[in-house]
Amino acid sequence: MRGLARFSFYLAVALIAAQTVTLAQQTDLKGTLRRGPDGKLYVDTSQPPPAPAPAEAAPDGEPPPPAGVAAPAPTSVPAAQSAHSGPRNLAVCPHGCPYASLAQALSAAGPGDTVSIGAGTYAEAGVIAADRVKLIAAPGAEVKGVAVEGKAAIVVKGSDVVIDGLDCSEISVPDHNGACVRLEGHNLTLRHVHFHDAEEGVLTGPDTGTLTIEDSVLERLGAGGLAHGIYAGAMEALVIRRSAILSSKGEGHEVKSRAAATTIENSVIASLDGLDSRTIDVPNGGVLTVRDSVLEKGLNSTTSEVIGFGLEGIKYPTNAVRLDKVRVIIDRKGGTLLNGHTEDSYTEVSVTGGDRAVDSRLRWAADRAAAGLPAYPQLPAVAGAPKVETGERATLRVCPSGCPSNTLTDALRTAPSGSTIVIGPGYYHEGGALRANHVTLKAEPGVHLEGGAVEGKAALVIKGDDTVIEGLDCSRIEVGDLNGACIRLEGRNLTLRKVYFHDSQEGLLANDGTGTILIEDSRFEKLGAGGRAHAIYVGKADSLTIRGTSITATQGKGHGVKSRAARLVIENSVIATLDGQDSRLIDVANGGDFVVRHSILEKGPASDNVEAIGFGLEGMSYADNSIKIEDCQIILDRPDGTVARSLVHGSVTGGRVVGGNVGGGKELVGRLTDLVAPGRVGDNLTFAADVAVFADRAAAGLKPFPALPGR
Repeated sequence: MRGLARFSFYLAVALIAAQTVTLAQQTDLKGTLRRGPDGKLYVDTSQPPPAPAPAEAAPDGEPPPPAGVAAPAPTSVPAAQSAHSGPRNLAVCPHGCPYASLAQALSAAGPGDTVSIGAGTYAEAGVIAADRVKLIAAPGAEVKGVAVEGKAAIVVKGSDVVIDGLDCSEISVPDHNGACVRLEGHNLTLRHVHFHDAEEGVLTGPDTGTLTIEDSVLERLGAGGLAHGIYAGAMEALVIRRSAILSSKGEGHEVKSRAAATTIENSVIASLDGLDSRTIDVPNGGVLTVRDSVLEKGLNSTTSEVIGFGLEGIKYPTNAVRLDKVRVIIDRKGGTLLNGHTEDSYTEVSVTGGDRAVDSRLRWAADRAAAGLPAYPQLPAVAGAPKVETGERATLRVCPSGCPSNTLTDALRTAPSGSTIVIGPGYYHEGGALRANHVTLKAEPGVHLEGGAVEGKAALVIKGDDTVIEGLDCSRIEVGDLNGACIRLEGRNLTLRKVYFHDSQEGLLANDGTGTILIEDSRFEKLGAGGRAHAIYVGKADSLTIRGTSITATQGKGHGVKSRAARLVIENSVIATLDGQDSRLIDVANGGDFVVRHSILEKGPASDNVEAIGFGLEGMSYADNSIKIEDCQIILDRPDGTVARSLVHGSVTGGRVVGGNVGGGKELVGRLTDLVAPGRVGDNLTFAADVAVFADRAAAGLKPFPALPGR
């Protein structure tokens, strides 16, 4: 979801006297963070904003600056042109101030100066180089869409800087770390800021002192698994107070901190409807303290744990997780509280949902109802922090007769951003294009899309961002170029849940640049055409995650999964040729990071290709490339089948391999150490000692083809 319908902190920014440069008391953020009918969040204070203080007359006969902007220091020319003789106030606004350019004002700011930003949109970026600079933004001031030095909207190189009241969005850079604020100096305080819809909220380098965030909202941030709501490098401390960090996307964490001490107080850290990873990730240990707060793990999270601790190596002598008066809500299936081994201290901690808590110090409830909590995604209030209320989403209902809309095409065309479309039972021989953002499409049992494609592409062409599709049955989609799909993704970020796509040219086709894609608890069957259409095809996106899904009987020499994404994760799934005529089960055409774990891979006798997996065979597109096969059962029913052809070295750990040509034609029974499949260029896989290799199904104790283990 891009943009915000309405968000106001109603700050009272006092005027700063020209000679004394004294900052008056500011009004704290108070009120309720609400989600309106369009699904977007805003702060409702239930009080009008206070009137600004009367403006002092400007020097040299100039008119006073606009309301909300402090009077400039006495000078007949912009401060950048005069000697810096002491702390000054540099006023910036679109018209009538000494500075119309935020970048120029930041560049001119000297030690102890204040830069006051008037209301308006600033499509520019800047660097704060001096120490003790205060950047004070009036209500309605926003920085949007531009980064400096390929890094951030505001790059802070000075020390002891304060940024207050700033709204920032739509920052992106080529390395996916486009932040609203990047700290390269020492010590930064953020107050009353709203950072949203960018690749990253705030990013700090190492050895940057202390980052303090108070009375702020950071939401819908993250990109490519590399950028997060908040990223703190190896610094002294990260402190978050009375703030809400919400709905990270792109498999980013809400908070990732490498600081020696991370403290979160009176705050809400929640996935909600975001496609995030961990709620809090402390990869190098240290001391994590969370008190008087709510942590929530959303339905779409791509990792199971709420907190990750020390998972990239412990770097500090003192390491602990301390939770005090914390409510943890795990809405994701199979979620857990903590991944990591450390000293921990739990005081009055309640856990709702996820795997049953066995620690007697935790009060555990099976679900929200058992805990007396409202339904997802509502959250309980936290003292001092904005209260998050989702409100009612606009709902459109479509069915063959008797509903406000009788055609799916019209419902998709008219759906507003943030709405839910509910499809009633029946056959729909039509398709449609969805342009709105943040839409959820829910199909009730008995819904079947059949035979209707739009734009010569697919049954549903998704042009908006942050779309969720649940429960849809789709078949018999065909177009002239043989790429007729049930879903064609042209926007960014898609979740498919409990869908059944079958008997079409393609299940899902996602263009390049489509962000993060999650598929879970779904079935893809009898898809593929002409060697160019596949069950699932994803272009150069940030990531593709497939979980709890079966992809079977692919046809027409297509691949079960063909991915050009930078990261591909497949877990707890079945990808099997069976009686189909596929090519590879998984084709990772341009490399990247690839993991398949806890899954069944079966290569059928009629497969057109000997390899179950191909990696990088169309050229490497990424700097980081790896292939890991963990605890999988790989069954090669094609006699000359091999596990993989890879242009980088990969590893197979755990699980077993049955049949095929893994041993170069030798009969292999039992466990082998460091077996490299010989005889084929690029087969480049090392089998660990715990991989069991069997000559055929009988030797492995499996039922004859086409049976699959556990089925």
